[in-house]
Amino acid sequence: MPRRRTYTNIEEFIRKKGSIITIKKDEICLARALVMAIAKVEKDPKYQRLKNPMGTWQEKRARELHERANVSIQASYDIPEVERFQEYLTRYEINIVSASHNNAIIFPSKHSDEPGVIPIYLYLHHNHYDVITKMAGFLGKSYYCHKCRKTYSDALKHVCPDMCKSCRSRDCKAGEGARQCDECNRWFKSKRCYDQHKEPVGKGKSVCEGKVKKICTKELTSDTNE
Repeated sequence: MPRRRTYTNIEEFIRKKGSIITIKKDEICLARALVMAIAKVEKDPKYQRLKNPMGTWQEKRARELHERANVSIQASYDIPEVERFQEYLTRYEINIVSASHNNAIIFPSKHSDEPGVIPIYLYLHHNHYDVITKMAGFLGKSYYCHKCRKTYSDALKHVCPDMCKSCRSRDCKAGEGARQCDECNRWFKSKRCYDQHKEPVGKGKSVCEGKVKKICTKELTSDTNE
């Protein structure tokens, strides 16, 4: 069994994690972290300039965010301040991972149901916020499901409640082109469902190529009825 890596303190943990952007410690660290998290997911062309904490770009945007969100600048930030920023940043879902809660998510209590909302993750420790760029890397796992808030190692085995059991995609509905695959013998409830099961899941194989392959035709039941 491989030895589990341990860290003597949070500073060492952050320094050795490639999935964390370190934010300057000052009175606007939360806004700085939000600015950087958004720039990362949006692939902002000024990302590298923003990433430099000694430059003026990051601080300027952070202070502008305070003004637009109508959040006063202060020495510490608690959940009420995060909620104020969240009310303004409706395009994004702010997720706060707390070091003092064993790296559990303490905000929000449940995910947004609004379509198109982009999750961003911040790391709260010692009353300071850094940015988590990849939750899977942060937790030392292969994959992380935003919906379930769970890690997993095999993309073909993880199925969320809102995920199609046949093609492993979300919002998959029955439609035209329902058919059976000649290679894996599985039934698909639409052409989109069929096409999706041929695409790679995560970093691995497609559903057709993976462990669900070679289903016995005698045991088949149409997935369109699931």
